[in-house]
Amino acid sequence: MLFRSALCPLFAPILRYACSFDRVTWLVLATDGFFEWENNQGEQFGVLRMEESIRASGDSRPAEIITRLYETVNAFSRGTKQQDDLTAVIIKRL
Repeated sequence: MLFRSALCPLFAPILRYACSFDRVTWLVLATDGFFEWENNQGEQFGVLRMEESIRASGDSRPAEIITRLYETVNAFSRGTKQQDDLTAVIIKRL
């Protein structure tokens, strides 16, 4: 499975953004609240862990992937308070 990812900051002016979907492709849109959530040692969850969580979900339904991502981030945080919003949308090409 080929997994490509890119971050596109919402703070930068975006005039046009296009992507092409291969045979089976997921488009995951998530706010920085997921990857910036820190554990009790001040370490952020990070984009790589986020990608690993999504990848580990395999062919699950989008709602299950988002649930797993939240549970993974929450476990990583080791009880630290959520500091930012958590929003995710998943689009899958069938």
